[in-house]
Amino acid sequence: MEALDALAEWLNKSCARPPRLAALDVRKNEVPLGLYAAASIGGLSAPSLYLIDSDVEKKSVGIRWAGEIHEFEGDQPPRKKGALEKSTTLLRAKLNQILPWVLEHSRRYRALSVPETFEPEQGGAFRSQEAPVLELGNEKELQQLLERNVTGYMEFFSPSCGACKKFAPTYESAARKAPNFTFARVDCSTPDGERSCNKHGIDKYPSLFLMQGGRLEKYPGGPKRHQLLEYLETQTSPPWRDFQSQEEAIAFAKKKRLLLWAGDRNANFEAVLTAANEMRQQVSLGKVDADKESLSLLAPSRKEVAYQGPYQPEDLQLWLAEQLVRSAPIPPETETQASSSPVRTVVGANFRQKVFKPLEEGKHVLLEVYAPWCGHCKKLAPIYEQFAQKMQDEGRPLVVAKLDGDANGIPFAGFDYTGFPTLFYLSPSSEQITKVSERTLEGLVSFVTKMGVSKPGEASKPSLSQLLSQFRSEEPPAKQTSPVRTVVLSNFVDVVFHEQKHCLLMLYDQKCPHCMRMMPELEAFAQELKRIVVVAKMDGTKNDLPMTGFEVKGFPTLFFIEAGHKEPSMTQIGSNALVATKRLLERQKEPRRRSQTAFVAVFAGLALWERGDIPRPSMHEIVTYIWP
Repeated sequence: MEALDALAEWLNKSCARPPRLAALDVRKNEVPLGLYAAASIGGLSAPSLYLIDSDVEKKSVGIRWAGEIHEFEGDQPPRKKGALEKSTTLLRAKLNQILPWVLEHSRRYRALSVPETFEPEQGGAFRSQEAPVLELGNEKELQQLLERNVTGYMEFFSPSCGACKKFAPTYESAARKAPNFTFARVDCSTPDGERSCNKHGIDKYPSLFLMQGGRLEKYPGGPKRHQLLEYLETQTSPPWRDFQSQEEAIAFAKKKRLLLWAGDRNANFEAVLTAANEMRQQVSLGKVDADKESLSLLAPSRKEVAYQGPYQPEDLQLWLAEQLVRSAPIPPETETQASSSPVRTVVGANFRQKVFKPLEEGKHVLLEVYAPWCGHCKKLAPIYEQFAQKMQDEGRPLVVAKLDGDANGIPFAGFDYTGFPTLFYLSPSSEQITKVSERTLEGLVSFVTKMGVSKPGEASKPSLSQLLSQFRSEEPPAKQTSPVRTVVLSNFVDVVFHEQKHCLLMLYDQKCPHCMRMMPELEAFAQELKRIVVVAKMDGTKNDLPMTGFEVKGFPTLFFIEAGHKEPSMTQIGSNALVATKRLLERQKEPRRRSQTAFVAVFAGLALWERGDIPRPSMHEIVTYIWP
């Protein structure tokens, strides 16, 4: 698309009334019949460039009004099907030849005022150039780049990753569009690149970071080119805009949302600035001098909203999040009271009142995020109503609620969902937000009972999540692609205490060089044993581990936990921990009261290996035999 942008720019400069340039995505739109008239349906390929004549003063409409790019290419070799990258390169590289072709066809229309002549050097700006993305080979090169205090993006990727291949053209296009910024990437499939990726905790590809001020910050935006460029522009723009008058600020707010501070630059303004920086992708901060301090939110086609709370960053961020969230209208209180449904309706604007306020009152909350068009949601609806009525009839301290995910956003972190319906459980004694997989009446009742939502008069035991909430835990990763699973305290039990698979758990510190050097070996070990052993890692500096037998005296520490057990059967500490663990596994190769027949069948002749008659068995064979 940047090639077409360049072409449009040249035509606009050169023509008094230039021909319009438009793009049609043939994956999402039907191709007009006029284009089929210019090229056979079977041979239509993308990208292709057409000149479309006006139908004005023509006797017939849309008859042969398109001329395809192959008319100027002449005897070029035929393009292979699916060779989109080659075609794109051809389109960009041949723009010097495309321009005369466009002008020749355009001169027939006097109203366009197209130049009579074309000099080849005029198209020099369209010659093919390499995408300005720096390829970094290791962590040292990355740190050297950060030391230069550059601003731009850093991508961690793998050449075999399908999502990375799809993202690459977009990333390179954004790099060409923003030549004043630095775009770089690290290939995590190489040994040096893998070490760099492990150091930065990369657990999925591609992972994109903003480089600014000598550090990396996780990119939270979308994957499209305009989203990358808009985020970059916003993050590098001044933190606030000074206005000379209230009227000037109001005029600005007619086009873009504005958080307007009226007053001096003091401690209250600094708190507003801190809060606005967290939301700068959604709202701009403005300042105007005034004798009386005030803060208000102005937006196109919306009344001004004044802030009335304390000037603390947390309170300001919460207010901003609620004001900016996508929300359906709040149902009138009379309508809510008249409703006979035991399920409460929540919208984005009243989310805190309907979901978090009950938690402060000691109640539990079960929230369904649904879509009106979703078939699974419609199937769940009567079951959810029955469940809510049962909880109400039994007097259990549980609020059952629902939110239309199509019409509303959630102004708080932790409520991530990729489909409908998604159920979230919140406990008054824990900050953890739990996704609920049950979809039957019996399953929902069993779940809330297990979580400690009991009937009046019944003594309830604290749930595991309630117990673990007293200790430190990182947020569990949303998606894991690495063969080494990332473990935090909140998902420790589910990952480590596996009923069918053994687990090798590494406790590490990101600042520990021995830990970082061991990561590639751990990855290879995980790949070899992925069918029978869960290999996991846990940051011991950010997570507590209050489990029996898991005593950490240094980093790295490796624990081996047998399937179905709750305590490690072996522990190793230090730079040779992985090697020592492998040796211990090999030493425990004696059969455990098993017959000679089973010994030969399962272990593939371990006794023969002892005598040197056969090759040494693999680690997979050893572990499979010792812990069948």
